[in-house]
Amino acid sequence: MKIELEQDVIEDQKMFFGSGGKSMLSSDRYFDSLRNSNFTFCLPVTYWTPRTFESIACCSMPIMEEDYMHSYDIPFQDGVNCISLGKNSRSCKWTKALNRILQFTEKKILDIRYNIYNLRNTHLLPEVHYKRQLKKYLSFEKSEVKPNDKSK
Repeated sequence: MKIELEQDVIEDQKMFFGSGGKSMLSSDRYFDSLRNSNFTFCLPVTYWTPRTFESIACCSMPIMEEDYMHSYDIPFQDGVNCISLGKNSRSCKWTKALNRILQFTEKKILDIRYNIYNLRNTHLLPEVHYKRQLKKYLSFEKSEVKPNDKSK
């Protein structure tokens, strides 16, 4: 028995929680929901979740734990291009973050979404991502001491 949830998704939603298992949305509906959401909860599955990249690609504000921000190779800034829960989050921090974003004005939301759009263009587009990774690799290679290189 296939469960159809797509008709239950509200068109003008402001926040995306996601779903899994039998209640999963189709890929098209999933990304439409992200694009139509101002905020996306990015709950880590173990240490890392792809939802953070997905939300940025769709210009939806990721809400995430500070402990995981460094693992994305993206210059996240709380209140600028993401919402940070702080370190070692507990359920009360998620509630605090939710209350915080409910106080945002439309202008604040638009400003942050614009910042996310810029972040997407500077970090996620394939050509810029490739250039950043190549630059990192070349700088790493330069800094390594080669076994036959006695000049270092």
